[in-house]
Amino acid sequence: MPPLKSPNSTLSTCATDAVPELYLDIHGFVVRVSAQEPAVRDGLRRDFAYFVSAGRTQEHALHLRLFYRPPERRKRWPGLPALTTRDYAAFDQDGIRRVRYWNSAEAEFYPRLGELRITCADLPRLHELAYLALLSKAGEALDRRGLHRIHALGFEWKGAGALLLLPSGGGKSVLALELARATEAGIFSDDTPLLTQDGRVLAFPLRWGFQHSYPLEGIPGGFVRPFLRRRHGPKHLVDIDYFRGSIRAEAPVKWLFLGRRGARPGIEPISRPAALWPLALNLVAGHGVAQMAEYMIGWSADDLARLASIARSRLALAATLLRHAGLCRFTLGPRADENAQALTGFLRDRQ
Repeated sequence: MPPLKSPNSTLSTCATDAVPELYLDIHGFVVRVSAQEPAVRDGLRRDFAYFVSAGRTQEHALHLRLFYRPPERRKRWPGLPALTTRDYAAFDQDGIRRVRYWNSAEAEFYPRLGELRITCADLPRLHELAYLALLSKAGEALDRRGLHRIHALGFEWKGAGALLLLPSGGGKSVLALELARATEAGIFSDDTPLLTQDGRVLAFPLRWGFQHSYPLEGIPGGFVRPFLRRRHGPKHLVDIDYFRGSIRAEAPVKWLFLGRRGARPGIEPISRPAALWPLALNLVAGHGVAQMAEYMIGWSADDLARLASIARSRLALAATLLRHAGLCRFTLGPRADENAQALTGFLRDRQ
């Protein structure tokens, strides 16, 4: 698959960037990103390249402001936290959500202004927090419109959409890369495709992440950059522009595969009850999908009603998939090329 263009910057080196702001249009959810640090802005532009908007006059739903500096620790925080985890404490006051991360980062979300501010003196951590916040806020906005992400590999074969559910680290990105390289398959997302209420899958491509040890043969270095994760070890990211030609816009979901590891590839049909728990986990609960509790979880009646409405909508979508999609167990062997051949061969035989 020929590359389209060669980026020339990474988060480790500050790129020359004459554009002070970045605009993203994520299926109608428009975000304005302001960051004086070029490396952060450039990193997010590469992460969300499919959604970059050229227009600067669009009305935005969220203004994300990023500050590369130490938080003001002398700032007083109100009362007891509304939410506490091993990573942060979140406080509510006057309709504002403030988050103090334990690793020297802070965030403030102003719902009435549609503004989120994140401050951190660690450049990779600032990028990670901004990336997750963008996905979380966009995901919540899409949820309210009945568009839901699912933790799966979403791909297309001859006009039919398919979803493969695998746990994090199960090999979705590796299989997506093999499908994009060696077959006629198209890709919606290697990790979180977007689904409509009537059972269609929409493109939601982000940069692809691979374990640091995985050999990325044949991919030009300009499309690859390092990513330092705080808890899960380093990864390599592959830019959207490398696989842009394989991205598909939408298709009806015809197949749902539940993945597992084994000695050799194999596919067999399963019953609807066997798919209940995987769908409940990966779609209804959103396990593996970026939905940051520090911005989503609240305890007011309005907050609880909002979350309940999202849960009902996701449940209805899960029921739609169970009714209309073909359900199969896909056992993946150790070789990605053989897995791709088994998957596409199965679909070819059932056209």
